[in-house]
Amino acid sequence: MQKYSGILGQARRWLLASALCLVTAGSISSAPDPKPGAPGANSSEKKSGEPSQADLAIAKGVAYLRSVQKENGSWRDCPGTTALALKAIIFSGMPAGHKPTVEKAVAYLLANSKYNRVYETALLAMALQDLDAAKYRDVIGKCAVFLNAAQLPHGMWTYTKANAVQLKTIQEQMAGRPAGKPQDKEAAKKITALPGDNSNTQFALLGLRAVRWAGLDVDMAVIRKTQEHFIQTQHADGGWGYKEYGGRATGSMTCAALASLCILDDVFKSGWYFERRKIQKNNVAKGVQWMRDNFSVKKNPGGANYCYYMYSMERAGILTKRKQFGEHDWYAEGVPALCASQQRDGSWNSGRQGRQSAETDTSFAILFLKEGALAHGAPSRIPWVEH
Repeated sequence: MQKYSGILGQARRWLLASALCLVTAGSISSAPDPKPGAPGANSSEKKSGEPSQADLAIAKGVAYLRSVQKENGSWRDCPGTTALALKAIIFSGMPAGHKPTVEKAVAYLLANSKYNRVYETALLAMALQDLDAAKYRDVIGKCAVFLNAAQLPHGMWTYTKANAVQLKTIQEQMAGRPAGKPQDKEAAKKITALPGDNSNTQFALLGLRAVRWAGLDVDMAVIRKTQEHFIQTQHADGGWGYKEYGGRATGSMTCAALASLCILDDVFKSGWYFERRKIQKNNVAKGVQWMRDNFSVKKNPGGANYCYYMYSMERAGILTKRKQFGEHDWYAEGVPALCASQQRDGSWNSGRQGRQSAETDTSFAILFLKEGALAHGAPSRIPWVEH
């Protein structure tokens, strides 16, 4: 494995470039309140030169992931979970002794990835881009081919590529018809009815961002459809839900949409025309207001999957350049809350909701703690927006 020493430098370039599922609606999953005087009650209390509370939690989390890696190099015999855990370990700083863990994980992914599911393909591109984009350029290219082709006509993604015959039939019905005709409206309803969700959609976009960072082309028509989707499906209160229309807004999906809109503009420059940029900025402002009104580091507002939410909030905070949502510093408040919910074995586990597991929760928690620390530790590099 190459380029271990370049990971943190790559991370900082990432923060400059972007300013920096798994999830379904369900019962609320909460983190416990930090107990007074207990580890996590005050994340800022540490002597000079000592590791921070976040550093200690990251080290324990990484040790847990290494302890539960299977002999074949995987976590849970799942390419998606394996790619996510690999990304978390890479981003943790790659301390000495991690090389065999990484090598085994990469070997498993190269042998078992099928490039036919959105989460695992996007996460594969993300992890390999972090590790060594040049070495794994061909693999990242395969990820790009699938992710570009798997987008649904309304701009979303689902778990797999939609049925090709179904899509072709609908597209043929739409072709050449004047807008507003009854047949055209019926075809549009069929497109809207195709499965799709904002969790798969945000991960597809994160995967395509990794593709772009690896120096490969991304279909800009795909990017513009995704931008239109997020602009058109925002709730009146400023939030976003799991599905395209209807359903309650949640913290995780609102943060996912905020991060996605910023990636679309900052990385892909999709808001090229002034009117599109103006609309997008208004969407971001409304989404940020939703987070101010519903802010929490103890639970996913309106939803489940606590660690997934914290990871989403970290990305939304960094990408929108907001150190705070209203009066709340999301990282300063998030560290003690997240560390208080870490288990004795070093893992995090929000409970059995959706597709979450201790391995995925732990990976999301590590990424929140590490990426957030890099951002908050570099105030001169990110022009933070007040509140």
